[in-house]
Amino acid sequence: MTRRALLAALCLIALASALEAHGPKGSKVAGANGGDIVDVEGGHLELVIGASELLLYVTDLKDAPLMTAGLAARAIIQDASNQAVVALAPREPNLLVAPLPAPLSKDAKIAISTTLAKDGKPVQARFVVK
Repeated sequence: MTRRALLAALCLIALASALEAHGPKGSKVAGANGGDIVDVEGGHLELVIGASELLLYVTDLKDAPLMTAGLAARAIIQDASNQAVVALAPREPNLLVAPLPAPLSKDAKIAISTTLAKDGKPVQARFVVK
């Protein structure tokens, strides 16, 4: 491989990594409530994991609280070899809450599915317990 081709390949890899880490949709940053935020179509989802419940804060694209009345969501939790599906219920003003069947261990994976837009288009977000 020529030097120029190698340099171009390295630049593409670096650019792809930067876009993945800072891209508008699906990017993860720390939230105002101490959880991870995932940008999704129509807003942001911030997951805070308590000892006995999941708290999902929902905000619009400008970080203003998005009313959760009438919203439904579910979380699929994969913790080691255990899997659980829990329904998240709305709690005013911008929360969706679900009880945890058991405390989560580090590296447990949580996939959230909900609908934020009036068009009924589903959104999904994935989180990993730190």
